[in-house]
Amino acid sequence: MLEALLAADDGADYLEKWAREASGLAPVPVRYRFSFARRIGDVAVVIIDSRNGRVLDPRARLMVGAEEWAWISELCHEPSRHLVIGTSLPAFTPGGIGDLQHWNERVCAGAWSRFAVGPAEWVRRALDLEDWPAFARSFDALVKLICDVGAQGRGEAPATISVLAGDIHFSYHSELHFPPTTLLQSRVHQIVSSPIRNALRPFERAVMRVAMSRAGWMVARGLRRATGGRRPGVHWQLDDGPVFDNCLGALRFDGGEATVRLERAVTRDNDEPVLDVVFEVPLHYPTVRRAPIGSSEFDG
Repeated sequence: MLEALLAADDGADYLEKWAREASGLAPVPVRYRFSFARRIGDVAVVIIDSRNGRVLDPRARLMVGAEEWAWISELCHEPSRHLVIGTSLPAFTPGGIGDLQHWNERVCAGAWSRFAVGPAEWVRRALDLEDWPAFARSFDALVKLICDVGAQGRGEAPATISVLAGDIHFSYHSELHFPPTTLLQSRVHQIVSSPIRNALRPFERAVMRVAMSRAGWMVARGLRRATGGRRPGVHWQLDDGPVFDNCLGALRFDGGEATVRLERAVTRDNDEPVLDVVFEVPLHYPTVRRAPIGSSEFDG
């Protein structure tokens, strides 16, 4: 593609043709792969395509197909000081949002009889229930992947594993806690930044806050249990946020250290726009027994 663009005076026609062909490809092994990986110093960045790669078979819904997931898993297992897993949709949603999506997927699959499938599908589309918990098999696979990578022996586990996401119309940070039996060596976080988000109306914001409240979580948990849904083997809460503003998130890595900083635009008294720090959180353990080998920065 790069060679073709460099050889063309104007690459617009070429890009339009390529985009039309790519958008019409189904999630099969021969399709174009939008997931990709990069190395930035000693930081491994693996970006998961959570749009084009979906498998929507009601009997086996997946965020990405099996072949692509195997490729992603292999990349994540490669040794790195820090691992960043990017996905446009959050995996670890706050409050009862995840349980609600898990319940909805099971009802859509017939857990409450075939008569409830139609209304449940209407709810799924009306509320846009499409995050990772709405694809339970892929959610479980992501949790297992994090556990496997974070427990790699011989000192090969990353110091930090950061799951980056957006597209939920607010920003937040959560640290993930796993059972001691996982033998996790890495510190794991979910970081959600919505740089240019849809402004939620007061009613929508109120509904979102209710869903993220303890009462909303208890109701959603009850619905999940009513369909036989299992409790995930990982726990988290809102450590920072939610922030209902356009925000810019920055990850900074320096040897074994890692921090996340979230900023939003504000105006001073003279109407001069500036970036105001909403929160800045260290992601690494206080002591990392590795010699620093450089620094990297990844903004998103």
